[in-house]
Amino acid sequence: MLEAGVGGKEELRENLRMIASQVDRASRIIHQMRELARRTERHVSLVDVNNTLRESVEFVMPQLRLSGVEVVFDLAPGLPRVLADRIRLEQVFLNLLTNARHAMEESLRRILSVRTRHDPLAALPIVIEIADTGAGFSPDIADKLFTPFFSTKKAGRGTGLGLSISLGIIKDHKGAIEADGIQGHGATFTIRLPVGQEDQVEQTEGRQQA
Repeated sequence: MLEAGVGGKEELRENLRMIASQVDRASRIIHQMRELARRTERHVSLVDVNNTLRESVEFVMPQLRLSGVEVVFDLAPGLPRVLADRIRLEQVFLNLLTNARHAMEESLRRILSVRTRHDPLAALPIVIEIADTGAGFSPDIADKLFTPFFSTKKAGRGTGLGLSISLGIIKDHKGAIEADGIQGHGATFTIRLPVGQEDQVEQTEGRQQA
């Protein structure tokens, strides 16, 4: 922004403030990625999914703004909390949000929709949807998206491990993740998780101490 002479002092100051406030969170996420392969215990608690989603979007908001992406929230009020390792869950959200931004780089219409809902009759009642108006993908590609090292991004833009790691994290949380897209008409990634209970936190802490 400084080199291009774009934005005023207040906007630059706000961007710098956001960068500074997110440094610790970025450090925790990077550390978590390094530890994923060898970590055996989870630091779980009852997590507010709506709040975690908002914070994840805030983290990537500067990039979304620069890419001209409009974010639309549709978060269910009073959504029950989930039993989760917050940092690992946030890692999944950040990966999906970043993928959505990349998918819309060549789209004229760039809308990122972040939705939650509670489906009490379902086996996995907490539903999270992250949808974009990007390039989408064909049905045969959908089956490969969660395969390690498979990527639809341009060369040098990704390792092909993000969705594979995300799948592992969601499965570790007793949940499910699926992808749905139409070539040229965007994609939707849906995460389903069980509702968390207070006694589950106590049981988990008891096992870790033992």
